[in-house]
Amino acid sequence: MKSLGLGYIAPSPRNRLPHPDVKLFAALTLARVGEAARARAIADELEKAQPSDTILKVYWLPVVRSAVELNAHNASQALLKEAKAESAKL
Repeated sequence: MKSLGLGYIAPSPRNRLPHPDVKLFAALTLARVGEAARARAIADELEKAQPSDTILKVYWLPVVRSAVELNAHNASQALLKEAKAESAKL
């Protein structure tokens, strides 16, 4: 670790992991640009890593999965997945 002065120690880049929010928005971005497999993999990883995160499970994961379906031109499937997120009304 390197010291930046004033008592702050910068974490080593090798030890830093992306925050779950970064992964979530990466999955959403990947879904929108057509990288469905990568978006699904990140969504599945987040779901396994945070099984008790209600907002993630009932809102954000359906939004990511809906974006995957929209990009694949499956509007009816996208609406079904989006309805899950909408019905949660957090």
